[in-house]
Amino acid sequence: DFDAMREAVQDRVVFDGRNLYEPALIRGFGLEYRSIGRR
Repeated sequence: DFDAMREAVQDRVVFDGRNLYEPALIRGFGLEYRSIGRR
């Protein structure tokens, strides 16, 4: 639940080490998206 995550964390950065999420989806929830292996 990314809405709850956005409210619960202070830094609002999602580190996706397995490239499970679409970057646009995560950014749409107001979170910063960082991945490993993706540009």
